Amino acid sequence: MRFDIAQWNRDMTTIPTDGLTIKYENHSPIELADLTTSLQAVARRYARFAAQNGVTFEDENASALYVREIRPGSVIVDLINWGEAHKGTLTAAVVAGGAAATQVNALTTFAKNLRDSLNWLKGSGDKPEDVSTSELKDISKILEPIAKDPGANLHINAAEGSHVVVSVNYNSLEANAIQNRADKIIEERAEPAQKSFRRVLMYWWQANKGAESTSDKVVIDDISEKPLKVVFEDDEIKSKMLSGAGNPFNESFLVDVHLLTVRGRPRAYKVTKLHEVMDSDETGED
Repeated sequence: MRFDIAQWNRDMTTIPTDGLTIKYENHSPIELADLTTSLQAVARRYARFAAQNGVTFEDENASALYVREIRPGSVIVDLINWGEAHKGTLTAAVVAGGAAATQVNALTTFAKNLRDSLNWLKGSGDKPEDVSTSELKDISKILEPIAKDPGANLHINAAEGSHVVVSVNYNSLEANAIQNRADKIIEERAEPAQKSFRRVLMYWWQANKGAESTSDKVVIDDISEKPLKVVFEDDEIKSKMLSGAGNPFNESFLVDVHLLTVRGRPRAYKVTKLHEVMDSDETGED
């Protein structure tokens, strides 16, 4: 299926007022699970956005999105929020108080925020404030139907009345690049998992006498044969190891440690207690 810009223009002239329209312009059939996952991710992002920005009604579903219409032409989904879906039943007091208008503004402001997040991950915009890891995961899910379909496009449009506030397009290559950037940021943010070991023998691989040094590395054979970076819960522990009468590189140290890992891979040790200093004769080292 080739992208027909004339058809797209005809489709988009019928964007309902006060709504968010998402068009999945697919070349291959869209897997139902991918489509529903994408739309669910949009709903989650909007719910968080609405809660963070104080867009509330007394109704518990005030932060929900609703499908107003699914139109022909690839997959075109028109979404509205609680205020638009229930505007016919809102009381005069609520309307007079501007709550309905706030709901409409929230949807277009959300669309701007989503656009800014996508553009930042694409490398063509500044980072929006506080893009959480869960939001990054949702962005990847939103793009999944397009990312896995070469030549496909995702179009996002938002309108207030007859005024189109947001109108952006991302092709399959851009969707893949955005997903890869999101995955990289998520990996960088990953909190180290921690495992504790008591009374294990450690020896220095390289050391700097400064209290804090990123070059310090040690080996604990019982855990890993590879030298790993080391940090200390108390600077006095490191001082005792390096300021003794003997050569610290000819000694071993009986310690308690936490093994810090990222994505299951050992990255560093955190020494929490020094029990004993042993020279090479005591430990049987050459």
